[in-house]
Amino acid sequence: PAVMAHAPHMRRLAGGECIFVPAPRSRALARAALAAVKGQPLSQGYFHHPAIRHWMGALLENRAITQAVVYGSAMAPYVLRQPLLSPARCVLDMVDVDSDKWAQYVPTCRPPTRWLYAWEARRLAKLERRAAQRFGATTLVSSYEAATLASLVPEAGAKIRGVPNGVDLNFFDPKLRFERPFPEEVNAVVMTGLMDYWPNRQGAEWFAGHVLPLITRNMPKARFYVVGANPPAGFLSQIPNVV
Repeated sequence: PAVMAHAPHMRRLAGGECIFVPAPRSRALARAALAAVKGQPLSQGYFHHPAIRHWMGALLENRAITQAVVYGSAMAPYVLRQPLLSPARCVLDMVDVDSDKWAQYVPTCRPPTRWLYAWEARRLAKLERRAAQRFGATTLVSSYEAATLASLVPEAGAKIRGVPNGVDLNFFDPKLRFERPFPEEVNAVVMTGLMDYWPNRQGAEWFAGHVLPLITRNMPKARFYVVGANPPAGFLSQIPNVV
């Protein structure tokens, strides 16, 4: 509800046709379970919503739309199954190779979670391969991620590109001055992100344990600020200079 309250403002910013669909966790998990029964990726079912599919169909019937940008592999089926829109004229911004992420989770877990992650890795890789073959272009957040996907689907390698995240050079111009949220004497290093997301948590732990000590040798007042929701209890509390 707190997010949906911003829908009118988002609609004004978009300046076009929008749909905002509440996604209660219980219903999303039920759809994920149904997807598993059908042999589909859990994430595909989790993010599937009939209202979005119907909205797309109605929009395409009434508007001359021939191209689209799709964000995330779990959203690709909305275009792959849409007869009124050719995937060959669309761009899939996959961002990450999510199947590889799930595969990396497998060795860190015990059954039955291990089996679930292995299942998702296999099924999602199948969807990613099919999407990369059919979309006109597939972009990912880095050349490393692009190479990872290209290794899974080499026949689509010419259509796969790494496009790094951009930076607003006007807003982040070092000549500009903003209110400093840290103590004046502190040299701050900041990481932001959800801390119940395993790659973020692993990255924060690695930086705090291996990189921060190297920094504080030369900059004793350096502090590492980990800013993100849902950290595990006691997360990084035993490591010096972490806030």
